[in-house]
Amino acid sequence: MGRNPLRGGYPSSARQSALTRGRAPDLSACQRRRAQAAWGCGVRASRPAAAITSDLARGHGANSRVVCEELRTNANGRRKVATFELSPRSSMRLGRLFLPEGKAVIVACDHGEFDGPQAGLEDPLNLIRVLGNWPDGILMSPGALWRSSDCFGSRGAPLAIVRLNWNSVYAFGWDPTESVSADVLEPEDALRLGADIALIGLTLHTGSERTDAANVSNFARLVARCQRLGLPVIGEYFPNAEATKDPVVLHEEVLRGTRILYELGAECVKSFFQSGWGDVAENCPIPILALGAERQPTDLDALRLAEDQVGSGARGVVFGRNVFQSGDPARFVRALVEVVKRGVPARAAHEAFMGAATDGRSGPQ
Repeated sequence: MGRNPLRGGYPSSARQSALTRGRAPDLSACQRRRAQAAWGCGVRASRPAAAITSDLARGHGANSRVVCEELRTNANGRRKVATFELSPRSSMRLGRLFLPEGKAVIVACDHGEFDGPQAGLEDPLNLIRVLGNWPDGILMSPGALWRSSDCFGSRGAPLAIVRLNWNSVYAFGWDPTESVSADVLEPEDALRLGADIALIGLTLHTGSERTDAANVSNFARLVARCQRLGLPVIGEYFPNAEATKDPVVLHEEVLRGTRILYELGAECVKSFFQSGWGDVAENCPIPILALGAERQPTDLDALRLAEDQVGSGARGVVFGRNVFQSGDPARFVRALVEVVKRGVPARAAHEAFMGAATDGRSGPQ
């Protein structure tokens, strides 16, 4: 059966045959734009000599899948192709996170879930309203999502991203050592509350193989349930006792951990930015988001951090304290968007949007 020129693609039986043979059918312009937006085709690559292409292949019925292919050329001239699948519903939701520039800015407001009250985050719902539609996504706890429906109902509003599990590794104030994970929200309930994307954390190399195995089991189970619902998953790899680890050891763990998230079914990854981040991005075939970690001394330093992260291969950033502990969170986020999504140098973005703003600790910047 040949290609149907009136439909601009293959009839359904030929589509299924093409998928079986591993050959993607022709794409409509709409499909191609969606794939490009989600996976970076047509966006200037941050790694030297990188060439990125994406293909979208659709079947029909409940089990139809989106097949994404990414072609990369690394600094040594070696080329590799990574292929992974998403459900159409999952692809649509995740694609909106990266539209239209192919990069994403997420603001994390979930710190109280692990560490209680935080300076600048006394009222997370007010912070979300102050930030407006400038972030692409807001990372929240289940309780905040339940209370914030009015923040996400308008056209152009950020996507609602919610954590599904809790881990003692994040409870910094209590000096955690075991990194035990617990589920706090079911994927079905996340959808019912209006979540667009789920975030699931994973910590390994805890010192206990039993704990490692239990954490993997919990992560994989939640991912499988999200996949059945078409709810995209950002996997977060957070090392145990990260503050005390040698940089080389930390890099090796992040390199392994982010790849493990991909192998367990995550569709996007969030993790630590450290020396050698280019290796991490190159060896993980799905988009990687860099977290902001500790509050930087000044807003300008935070913008420079984001500039370095995107320049090293990150597809976006997840900033928390660097946003809500800024002297002016709304203006800082606008500057952050310019740096991450439009390639504006950090100092230029700071001068344009922050002016003489202060961060409450270090005075004028």
